[in-house]
Amino acid sequence: SPSWEFWFGLLGAYQEDFEDCLVHVNYVTDSGFRLGKWTAQQRTLKKNLTNEKKQRLDEMGFIWNVNLFKWEQGFKQLTYYYKLNRDCLVTARYVTDSGYKLGHWIGNVRASKKELTSERIKRLDEMGFIWDINSLKWEQGFKELANYYKMEDHSMVPFKYVTDSGYRLGKWVTRVRHRLERLTSEQRQRLDKVNFVWDTESEKFEKGFKELENYYKLNGNYLVPGKYVTDSGYKLGIWLSSKKERSERLTSEQRQRLSEIGFVLRAKKR
Repeated sequence: SPSWEFWFGLLGAYQEDFEDCLVHVNYVTDSGFRLGKWTAQQRTLKKNLTNEKKQRLDEMGFIWNVNLFKWEQGFKQLTYYYKLNRDCLVTARYVTDSGYKLGHWIGNVRASKKELTSERIKRLDEMGFIWDINSLKWEQGFKELANYYKMEDHSMVPFKYVTDSGYRLGKWVTRVRHRLERLTSEQRQRLDKVNFVWDTESEKFEKGFKELENYYKLNGNYLVPGKYVTDSGYKLGIWLSSKKERSERLTSEQRQRLSEIGFVLRAKKR
């Protein structure tokens, strides 16, 4: 078989072409030599290699422990992502500007958690790494909601609302309301801090009721035209018409409050 020097030369050529020595075990050169197999043998036979050979491989950037190298490479990329975004909410298909498939690496880390050392788990935990995919989805949604709250100063997200990044925040908010019993106490507290609206119908009533009171203060009556819109853009006429037409949907408390301010709901004709 060819000499060690011959194979070392092939590895040098590979390093010049690909800028690393991470030769896949099944890699075969254009001339038919199984360089991947030879590279793997060097790692297995490391103890039997002379110091000179090991030194020459080291100078070329030879990777003796591929798994360790790949782990550190992925962790380094995650650390950089964290510094930029202050979180570890990496999507499954996320690729860095340098072309590194960080989302794929994170998926492998979650899948192999039982095989990770306690030291690696600790390093990830210190960065706020999310192990549960459901928690990941929750954090992504909450992050988008928090951004929405900063811009709009409320959390009444329309059902069809989509963020500039393409995230369907309206649907996420709706799912959260429908899965109230599945939320943790911590998640509920965080939602309350951004004034999350748990009952949209009650919130809409409060908004309309407030606008109706303002109308009365200005006009001294409740004769709101059907197409009336307030200066703030609120369609008070449509809101009021809906209450008259669908008065059976109002709660007894809501009926009482309307009655207390002197507003009379007409009974529906049969």
